[in-house]
Amino acid sequence: FTSTIPATCTFAIVIESRMNSSMNKRVIIELVGELMVGTGYTVNLKKPEVVIMVQVLKNICGISVIPGYHDMHRMNIQSACDQQLQSGK
Repeated sequence: FTSTIPATCTFAIVIESRMNSSMNKRVIIELVGELMVGTGYTVNLKKPEVVIMVQVLKNICGISVIPGYHDMHRMNIQSACDQQLQSGK
């Protein structure tokens, strides 16, 4: 994590897999979770401060650490725009 993420915060692991049936999501979550043991970060699946995003496309894997993921409507532009329209902003 970078200095913009507090030394203690909550996190969740989100897995997105496309065009890959050989990767087991449970195994990925367990592997990433093992790395987080003893770091001072705690799991919060409902509203984490930070999301560890693991994306698999065919045989390529990318990992991102995203603060405020749920505040950004899970990176869904349509959802964010809909909320703006509903609130009149």
